[in-house]
Amino acid sequence: MPNRSPLARRRGPSLDDRVRAAVNDAIQPLVAALGQPSTALITRKEAAKLLGVSMRTLDTLAAEGEIHPSRFGRAVRYESRALREFASRQARQKRV
Repeated sequence: MPNRSPLARRRGPSLDDRVRAAVNDAIQPLVAALGQPSTALITRKEAAKLLGVSMRTLDTLAAEGEIHPSRFGRAVRYESRALREFASRQARQKRV
């Protein structure tokens, strides 16, 4: 009987399958937002989820002028198009 390593006996999804599933889970909010009209206004919570950050980080980005919320009384809304553009700019900067 051949001597097999413990990894050879392992069953279940391959590393490629697990990475593919993790990436798919991570981009689902972005894909869902692409289907929204370009002028759609979304809540802070939705905006944070779209960008993959906490609401506190979202507020920090707004305070630093990185993103620009719209205020209606006490309600704060973000344009989904502007957030997608911000995310795209950030992704390009990370690649450089």
